[in-house]
Amino acid sequence: MDEVEKEIRRSFVVQGDWCEKLASPFTALVCRTFAEQLDKSTSFGKSVLEWPGKPDALNDALMLRIAGVFHALAKRGTYPNLTSLYPPNPLPSKEQLWSVLSEVIAEEERELAQWLQWAPQTNEVARSMALNAGLMTLGLETQLPLSLLEVGSSAGLNLFPDRFHYQYDGKSYGNLDSKVVLQPAWQGRLPPSFNYEVIGRRGVDLNPLDVSNPQDQERLRSYVWPDQADRQARVSAAIQIAAADPPLLDKGDAAAWVENNVQPKGGQVSVLMHSIAFQYFPPESQDRIFDHMAKAGKSASNEAPLAWLRYEIDPAYDNRASLKLTFWPTGEERVLLVGDPHCRSLEWIR
Repeated sequence: MDEVEKEIRRSFVVQGDWCEKLASPFTALVCRTFAEQLDKSTSFGKSVLEWPGKPDALNDALMLRIAGVFHALAKRGTYPNLTSLYPPNPLPSKEQLWSVLSEVIAEEERELAQWLQWAPQTNEVARSMALNAGLMTLGLETQLPLSLLEVGSSAGLNLFPDRFHYQYDGKSYGNLDSKVVLQPAWQGRLPPSFNYEVIGRRGVDLNPLDVSNPQDQERLRSYVWPDQADRQARVSAAIQIAAADPPLLDKGDAAAWVENNVQPKGGQVSVLMHSIAFQYFPPESQDRIFDHMAKAGKSASNEAPLAWLRYEIDPAYDNRASLKLTFWPTGEERVLLVGDPHCRSLEWIR
């Protein structure tokens, strides 16, 4: 076994450990099974174990590509034996799972090869729980409508935070009639309650998904781990909301897009936002975005403010995610809350 293959197998084990920590024992089992059992006897196995890029979750997320395609095949029902092993059915043994997975690998060479080329795009709707708290803060403090500009948008599901129902510590916020109901475990005082108005929704992604396209809808659902029924229900409901009014999504580089599209405009708050995305941008792109926001902030005013709202992993908070809000014209930066990447638990710290 060469070093490339060893590193790939190690990345699968690490991904399995993270799935376990994030309450997905089935996906953890899939990761560990592939780490132990996959070989180069098939074209799929050879493609995976000779992967030319970086297989870990911060780069190519190779194991999550694999998990996504098998979840899709299980949901389609094309292979009843595979479907029978997936949740809500009982957790199978590694031997049971691999027996069926190996049969599918032998039959689905073309489909598997296609999915390997697609980077996972989870579009975790739960992150709107954090973003919404910041947007309510902005709306209340400025009394202006908001124009949302998101980088790393995927299918743009988090561009609709005003159309979701939130329950923070038992208190309801947002659209109380929404089928998307978000209920994090909440600590600290409650965020400000304010029904902000959204007058613009636009995003960018290297490979944006079309939320009105059935194939792209399948991908969105398949990247959500199959044993997390609440997340499955959320993404399905959010897809319905977004598909009825698809957001404007551009295909392109995040830094160039920010430079071309993020500027203060009169009568609204221009809000650059993102969630668990910035860490995947190249350092050069991160620097360009920082530089542009500082420059654009100099032209902001009380009538044309600029905001940068981001929910990202933060070393200052023991690698939990923090919700940072930078606001111009003052340039003040605040950390409003901290939580985990899937927003299962949030703590308001202002």
